[in-house]
Amino acid sequence: MATSKKTSAKPRTRKAPAEKAARSTDPEGMSRQSYYVTRDAADAIDAAVVQVLAVLGEEVPRHVALSALLTAGAQQAQQVAQQLIEQQKAELTARLNALQQASTS
Repeated sequence: MATSKKTSAKPRTRKAPAEKAARSTDPEGMSRQSYYVTRDAADAIDAAVVQVLAVLGEEVPRHVALSALLTAGAQQAQQVAQQLIEQQKAELTARLNALQQASTS
């Protein structure tokens, strides 16, 4: 007769967000983020940071320039949304026209 060996495996638990935050090495008021963006957008923000730092000088940290640019961009959210709406309308109109032409051919 085979005997089964019982083990007392610890159940895996996830760290609570507050516990994770307490272990963070980020300074007060700072946050590390990762964003998935187009290469063009990444290149544009990098170029803008370089431009701002060229004006302000080397004593200004890169994160200061990047934070200011992101904040300025966020303040343009309504205008960006409107531009995206217009872009989608144009794309949908072109698609509709193509479908209408295909159905009459």
